[in-house]
Amino acid sequence: MKNTAILLFTALLFIPHLVTADETPIQLPPISVTPGRFGIHEGTTLLNELSREEMEYLPLIDNDVFRAAQIFPGVVSNDFSARFEVRGGEKDETAVRLDGLELYEPFHLQDFGGAISSIDLGIIGRADLLTGGFPAEYGDRMSAVYEITTRNARRDRVHANLGIDLLNLHAILEGPLGKGSWLFSARRGYIDWILKLMGSDEELNPRYTDVFIKLDQPLSDKDTLILESLIGLDENEIHEEGTDLLSEYRNRIGWLRWRRLWQEQVFSDLFLFVGHMDQDKREGDFLNTASVPASMDKEGEHDERVLDYMGWQMDVNARWHDSHTTKWGIIWRWSDVFYDYFFREAGDVQPIRSRVDSDGWDWDLRSYIQDEWQVTQQIALNAGVRWLYQHENASSSIAPRLVFAIRPNPNWILRAAWGIYHQPVDRLHLPVESGQPYVDRPEEAEHWIFSAEYQPTEEMFLRVEGYYKPMDHLVGFIRDAGRKSQQFLIPDRGKAWGAELFGIRRFSEQFSVSLGYAYSVAQASIGDQTFNRDSDQRHSFSLIGHYALSDTTSLYFNWRFHTGTPYTEAQYRLEDDRWIKSYGEINGNRLPPYHSLDVRLTKEATYRRWHLQWYLQILNLYNRNNLHEYSYEEILSLSGEVQGYEKVEEPLLPIVPTLGVNVTF
Repeated sequence: MKNTAILLFTALLFIPHLVTADETPIQLPPISVTPGRFGIHEGTTLLNELSREEMEYLPLIDNDVFRAAQIFPGVVSNDFSARFEVRGGEKDETAVRLDGLELYEPFHLQDFGGAISSIDLGIIGRADLLTGGFPAEYGDRMSAVYEITTRNARRDRVHANLGIDLLNLHAILEGPLGKGSWLFSARRGYIDWILKLMGSDEELNPRYTDVFIKLDQPLSDKDTLILESLIGLDENEIHEEGTDLLSEYRNRIGWLRWRRLWQEQVFSDLFLFVGHMDQDKREGDFLNTASVPASMDKEGEHDERVLDYMGWQMDVNARWHDSHTTKWGIIWRWSDVFYDYFFREAGDVQPIRSRVDSDGWDWDLRSYIQDEWQVTQQIALNAGVRWLYQHENASSSIAPRLVFAIRPNPNWILRAAWGIYHQPVDRLHLPVESGQPYVDRPEEAEHWIFSAEYQPTEEMFLRVEGYYKPMDHLVGFIRDAGRKSQQFLIPDRGKAWGAELFGIRRFSEQFSVSLGYAYSVAQASIGDQTFNRDSDQRHSFSLIGHYALSDTTSLYFNWRFHTGTPYTEAQYRLEDDRWIKSYGEINGNRLPPYHSLDVRLTKEATYRRWHLQWYLQILNLYNRNNLHEYSYEEILSLSGEVQGYEKVEEPLLPIVPTLGVNVTF
């Protein structure tokens, strides 16, 4: 099947050069060829997109731009994490790009699964989630792309926005700078302050901060320089029964972008970037040690990672005429990695110990080329190829991709996509927990996607999409934080398939409803054994409603349901006066189904030169006891001896009322 598809791709890649350009002028809007695209844009009026203002009214934890993406079908997530999985993939299979540059781990509170992203919603101009079948320009990830673009700062005068949300305080400042502008954003989490004010007995002290800076300066009518930087800092300290943890995380990236307009419809972006990321996480016996000790009889976890990287990236966009747009680009990246890992759980005979040190800079080279062709006003296609070379293991890979769209009448658009997607094994995220401290050839997925989009009126939109995604050479994953017993697995291969439905109906200017449904199967295999992946979520459903009570008051609700997530049952038995842990069938059990109702009431008012917005938000309104996982706690005798282990339910969020305020002036 793959060889046939590659031949078809090769033929179609050359079709544009064999067909004459004497076409009837396109009267309908150009067809967007990319399937599985969901958008969050400023001032949008399209039914298949959310405006940023609408997203600010949704009941979301901390108004997080990543949690907004979780309302779309095919996305798997939980209450505790801003990270998400798409169509059976793992969390590290989604590329996150900010203004065209890929980011590493843009999340806070990593010890809690990455609860908050490090990107403030207030700086966002648009965000696109591509859930599959995306063209060659979009990176080296197997499942999805989250493309985030910052907004342009105001240039009339200095403006400020101050606000308080569920978990943080934030400030945004912006204004003119010569012929250009500047934008500054800063946030500080205040969970630690709340606990101190409450006099809480919990020895929990999470602290996080992020800062974003953007300077935009036109040099001429054709040249613009843009300087950007994103910094995230985290510290965490936990001391409670069964858990002692100290951790620090730092994530910094800065880049200079030179945009050059060569002709009216030809421009390029040249990026120069440099970044640093490190973490030091210690649990158990490693709290007060500088490094992993020579003695291997310790219990706990020590996870130290350091990444330094730099490079350059060039992207060129050329629109030759109304029907042809060609894009090509190249990325050259150098990196230096250090990774030291030790893990032993109580009862384990042998610890897991891995160490990776690149001992100097290494590099990889990536490039792509694609052509999007509006063949007629009813037909469009995008054909491209992506190439990857990794110097460390002298391996290269080629990934062709093809997307086809047809509009049989003004109300319908049909799409089909096929492509090969390679994901290099990032040395910072090697599955060293499973004893594999080396870089191998990239992971691979093949996308087959078919969709139908129907919009009979300006008030109604409906999309149905099916997909099949075989995966090969799966080598790693990112673990969720939690108390459950961990089982480290490296599957050989996997596959995911499913169908999704997304629809919106606007009944009036005051009232609208959207719904999403997804049926999804995600499986992996080790040898002859096949099991459900953690992201296997057979049925999920969301219903979102909006009612405008007045021009300044709005009410949103979001009801969510999904099948319980898979988990592996752990068992403990006593042998020779020692408790031994074993596991049942891999992901052979499921948690109970999840469902929750979230509501938000937002009120706005304008007073001369300042604007006030406040909201009342209630998450899990009917206080459903949803489960995150099961953990196992020791049962101790009066003398302190372990008598056994008790299975304990670890819940997700209970009912959470929140009051938030934003002031702009």
